[in-house]
Order: sequence, then structure tokens, then C-alpha cells
Amino acid sequence: MAAFSPRTLQSRQRKLMRGDCQNKIFLGIACKVPGRVVPTTGICVDDKVRIGDILRCWAANILKEQGGHLPMAARVTGASNTDVLDLDATLQQIRRKLPVKDGRLTLSVTLPAQAFNVPLVTAPKPVPRPVASVMSVSLNKPNSAEDKVRKAVTTSKVHKIIAKAKAPVAKLPAAGIDKPNVSESLLAAKTDACTRSAADAKEDEKSEANPVDAVSGSEDEGDLARFFKDTP
Repeated sequence: MAAFSPRTLQSRQRKLMRGDCQNKIFLGIACKVPGRVVPTTGICVDDKVRIGDILRCWAANILKEQGGHLPMAARVTGASNTDVLDLDATLQQIRRKLPVKDGRLTLSVTLPAQAFNVPLVTAPKPVPRPVASVMSVSLNKPNSAEDKVRKAVTTSKVHKIIAKAKAPVAKLPAAGIDKPNVSESLLAAKTDACTRSAADAKEDEKSEANPVDAVSGSEDEGDLARFFKDTP
């Protein structure tokens, strides 16, 4: 069956209720669903209205959770459960095919079981409260001498750990500052050798710079020696 908009359904509902009282029929719609009990709905409508319009307006109110549409698999019957009524026919045309139940003409609408299968909304699971352990209860509420001793030992251990963590850390010597482990005599010998090598190097530099002075000086010394030798 074609689905109509809410505005169209409202206009057709007003049309159902419009008309003279002598043309009104008190109609009952009995819904049958396998595994469910649906109460019969009573409605006062005009006898010139089509059955399909009546059932669409009825489904818009009864099947709100399912979308408000009449399922395609719906079967509409009257006095006979085998003869399916034409939805385009008016109540005036099929009036003789409808049975009278509880003082009103009754239409029987059989819906499939899936029409009312709405997914259930599961409630959130409650969060369990935290349960205190036996150890925590014994530490918080000592009931015996052993519990008091155990609590005191545990507290002292905790304080020791905290004090050790807060103690200052000794500074380590920087890399490359430590002197090599040698004796003082060896250091003095090395210093003397370095000093002598420096003095020799300076003398070599002077001799290389003034080679004539060195030679003349040696000749003068030889003459003086010969002079003193010849003198009586």
C-alpha cells in the first residue's frame, strides 16, 4: 500500500468525520497479530469513505512506533476469513460483508508478526561500587595488636623510602679533572729535562744567528794563550 504524508492523512481524517449523522457508521477495527493481543478500535466514519483511507488513518495512530504505515502484507477480511476485501471499495458497498460484533460493524485486519517487532532499548549496566580489600580494612582499622604492629612497620618503611628519595645526591667529579697518578720524583725529572732542552734550544738559536762572533772569540783566546806562554 502506498504511504501518505501526515498532511494528507490529516485531511482525510477530517473528511472521515465530516457529513450528516444519518450517513455515519460506527465501525470497529479488530487487529490480529500472531502472539499479540491488540484491542479493537472503534471509529465513527462516513459510509462513503473508502476502506483503504480508513485503515491508513487507523495505522497512523496504532503503528506510530513502526512508522505509521499499513504493511503491504496486511489482510483485510469481513465475515469470511478467506475473502479479502477490496480497499478501494466504500463502506456502503461492502456493508453486507461485515459482521456485527458488540453492536458495530467490524473489519478484521491481520498483520504479520514483524509489524510489532520493535528493537528493545537496553538499559545501561550499573557500575559496581569498588569493594575495599581486607588489607586496606586492616590498615585503616586495626583491631588487634598484630594489626597495629604491622601498620607501624609499614609506616616506618614508607618514611624511610621517602627520606632516602629526598636525600641529596653526592656530586661526581667532572671528566678530565683528575691528575695522573705519578710520583713527585718522576715529575721533577720530567720538568728538569724540559727546562734543559729549552735552554739548549735557545743556545743553538743564538749560535746559528751569529756564527762569526763565535769563531773570532776562539781565535782571540788562542793568541792570548800564546802571549802568556812566550812571556818570561
